Amino acid sequence: MRILGAFILSVLLIGCELFTSRNAEQPNVPRSTFTPPVNPEDVISNLKNALNDKNVQNYIQCLIDSSNSNKNFQFIASGGTIFQGSDNWTKKNEEQYFQNLIIKIPEDQSIVLTLNKESLSAPQGDSIVYTAEYTLSVPHNDPKIPVFFQGDIKLVLCRNNQSTWAISTWQDIKNSNVSTWSDLKGWFY
Repeated sequence: MRILGAFILSVLLIGCELFTSRNAEQPNVPRSTFTPPVNPEDVISNLKNALNDKNVQNYIQCLIDSSNSNKNFQFIASGGTIFQGSDNWTKKNEEQYFQNLIIKIPEDQSIVLTLNKESLSAPQGDSIVYTAEYTLSVPHNDPKIPVFFQGDIKLVLCRNNQSTWAISTWQDIKNSNVSTWSDLKGWFY
């Protein structure tokens, strides 16, 4: 009887495949390529990756957090754009614009930020100034809004109380007749 019970149990275990592995499921969370920003260059890399990955959390982490710094995030829009509200644009506004933007981009498409003529100033206390020319390709699905943007970007990067870096001031500067990042923020806010 014991042998018959052991035989039946072994047949059931083998037949049910209890001990075989299955394929892993894809997570329902956005991929993350965020690197702890221990130097100013990490912030720029994280910003590019957050845009490419369409990752709101990583995008917002690139901006200064007043809970661990004595500074607040500030955005200065380029002149002559549709953007309104530069005087009181907050980190929350930035998050809302980015969420509105990424839901308009097909899942298999990415935002591409290209930076040229990059320059970092000498450190000034706990901050450094980063400047570059940018082109931004945004494959959204709204036919009334351009998909290509360009201008100059000036970022004041600050070290916070945790000795990591983030953007405290973001200035967008129009350098041609092409729409700027400020226009993009205005359209998608």
